[in-house]
Amino acid sequence: MPTFQPDTSLPAPVPVTTAGTPRETWQVEASQAWDSGAWDLASRLWEDGLRRTTPSTLALQIADRQTLEQAQRLHQIWTPHWPVVLLTQASAAGPRWMVLALPRAAEVDAAQRQLSHTLGHPIPWASVVQWVAKAEVGQPLTADNSTPASMTAAVSIKPPDARVIAAASASPVVKETRAEKPIPATPAAAAPPSASTTTAAAPQALAEAPQVSRSGGAAPDDQTRAGLATKAIDVDFSAVEQMLSKAEFEKALGAAEQLEGYIGSNWRTRYLAGVALSGLGRWNDAAAALASARQKNPSHARVALYLAVALQETGDHASAIAILLKATAEHPEVPELWLNQGHSLQAQGRFSEASQAYRRFLDLSAARADLSQQRSWVNQRLQKES
Repeated sequence: MPTFQPDTSLPAPVPVTTAGTPRETWQVEASQAWDSGAWDLASRLWEDGLRRTTPSTLALQIADRQTLEQAQRLHQIWTPHWPVVLLTQASAAGPRWMVLALPRAAEVDAAQRQLSHTLGHPIPWASVVQWVAKAEVGQPLTADNSTPASMTAAVSIKPPDARVIAAASASPVVKETRAEKPIPATPAAAAPPSASTTTAAAPQALAEAPQVSRSGGAAPDDQTRAGLATKAIDVDFSAVEQMLSKAEFEKALGAAEQLEGYIGSNWRTRYLAGVALSGLGRWNDAAAALASARQKNPSHARVALYLAVALQETGDHASAIAILLKATAEHPEVPELWLNQGHSLQAQGRFSEASQAYRRFLDLSAARADLSQQRSWVNQRLQKES
């Protein structure tokens, strides 16, 4: 199981059309106050409205520490798309504003992609209660910008004879390959080659912003709201990712499932659960969770990689090949995808195709010192066949 690395990859730009998110009364009143020049009143109305909003509701940070002129401009540009909130921030240089977007739960991912594509930088998200707290203290929030900026993946180093996929029952025609398989590494995100990730084993995920399920029925009382706020802050994606990076798979699985209870199921919660299940060796459950993640985010390289690995572990190389063929077509720059593709092709006795995939892996990983053991294994494999 490769070392888990948190995902910070930017999604591929996707054209988004937004009909406009319905506004609540407090949002309309605050926006009108802002347009009339009552900026302090507007900020107070927005802050009060956020405090009365379900604490786990997500907001996207369009910009931070903006001057009045900058904040006015952003409010004008983005208000037609989603409710925009501006919170006052203390600053030695004078009043500054944090600019947030509040799309509906089902629109969070699309909104994040549109903002990232338009503004040209990752757009962080966090719960409204976190944004309010950070605006009050005037400190930047270490927020999640996972559907948003590329990263490198770490590699799990195992002995040279380690298998890529343990316990997978390969086809009889390739018994020899079960004794020597590529060494697992970590998958690459759908990012430029310089930020590619590695894996002949388990992957990670590209990002879609989480979808928050707004609670129905009566508004929670203060005690319930405080409890939800605490949960929203303490149990978040970063915490789950840290558990995975420490190989605390049982704990990470519980946290991922708990997070789903707060914000609902989305591709990323399913992905993190799948990674945790893979670490626990629960391959069938991992494949189910990762298949769900892939359905919600079909173009994510690391989701595809981890799913393929889980399928390989169950012996379903045919399904793994189908996923990897599509993934390499979409992300031909990711060497880990080719390495795993070669393994499954080899396991099915398709040696010529496996050799082509292995050679493609070697071409793409030439500058990857972290894949030296995998490269050594592949070179030995190809030499035996020549």
